[in-house]
Amino acid sequence: MAQRYRKIDPRIWNDEKFRALSREEKLIALYVLTAQSNRLGFFKFSKALAAEDLNMPVETFSKGFDKVCKALAWRFDEEARVLLIPKWFRYNCPDNPNTLKSCLEDLHELPRTPLVSEFALCVQYLPQALHETFRKGLEERYGERYLERLGERLGERYQERYLERLGERYGERYPQRMPHQEQEQEQEQEKEQEQEQEVEVSSARSQAIDAKPPPEQVGSSPPFLVFPTRGKEDSFSITDQDVAEYERLYPGLDVRCELRKALAWIRASPDRMKTAKGMPRFIVNWLNRAVDSARVTTRGPTATANGALSDLERRNLEATRLWLAQKEQQHAN
Repeated sequence: MAQRYRKIDPRIWNDEKFRALSREEKLIALYVLTAQSNRLGFFKFSKALAAEDLNMPVETFSKGFDKVCKALAWRFDEEARVLLIPKWFRYNCPDNPNTLKSCLEDLHELPRTPLVSEFALCVQYLPQALHETFRKGLEERYGERYLERLGERLGERYQERYLERLGERYGERYPQRMPHQEQEQEQEQEKEQEQEQEVEVSSARSQAIDAKPPPEQVGSSPPFLVFPTRGKEDSFSITDQDVAEYERLYPGLDVRCELRKALAWIRASPDRMKTAKGMPRFIVNWLNRAVDSARVTTRGPTATANGALSDLERRNLEATRLWLAQKEQQHAN
């Protein structure tokens, strides 16, 4: 991907967000996509230079630029003067690892910026063969320890963004293209469901106290499944005692079957492996999605007429959250 060439999908003219821009704002968007030094969609951007190139007053350009960034979900760090175009690699994908490695050298010209955490998520738009090159490029620029902390902080957020973007890319064909990840097609609904659940949980907190699970007794139960993990600890065990606790929290759900599905998903997607600290939350999220999927499919009797959670589900959900917090605290200690 030579620096002099940039790709713009002609379908941009049919994009409703782009069409809603004014003529001046469309010019600004096209300038940003084609001008200044940019090979990664993550680069230093000068508003003053852009205003000069477009023969606009700086204030006029700045207002139009802010509207374009908001409309197209671009991110600009005003202090560092760094711009991020998150979907850049979707339309300007490097041809091979060597090309990507050369492009990633541009990171050394960028100042420190919080946008690096969002740039790390852009790996989702690269083919699998380029993921390792991308990771090494970030590691070379920002250091292994920084990326390890970043990975722990992103955690489930990376997974959700990745699956959401895959759903946008493949649409209804997506489940057939990814047979080992049968539950990922519901990721777009998950955020809305979690927001609704959090509202319900706050009103049911007093009822959840009676349902709080007992503390875990370490070493009292043999492992049922062992999940591979990344980081300092290379595995995370689910004991029969854990399974029993999950079955109590998720009545009516085949917990053992869902846990086996989760293990198969991780084995089939090693690049999305979790840390041992993040595994309890991953498992709870997996089981929650399984419950939500069953509710949407069967419209079970535990849901109320308007689709809200029943009292039993609210108590189970809060108990799960309390138990998860306890597990994470024990793991941290």
